Amino acid sequence: MSKIDHDARRAVNNAIANSSSTEIGNLMKNAHSSIEKRRKNNEETQSLAIRGAKHLKILIESVNEG
Repeated sequence: MSKIDHDARRAVNNAIANSSSTEIGNLMKNAHSSIEKRRKNNEETQSLAIRGAKHLKILIESVNEG
């Protein structure tokens, strides 16, 4: 069963239908910006995790050698 609130969906659809093209354009621009920021943050998080894993490996190797 869907967890979508049908009244909320109807309200959003009505708001979109009653919006100007400029407002819709701004909405789309903000949505794309949010998606791009999320993508960039995910890439940075992955990069930090990889660098952290490499440093941890070096640290473990140096402890095992010493």
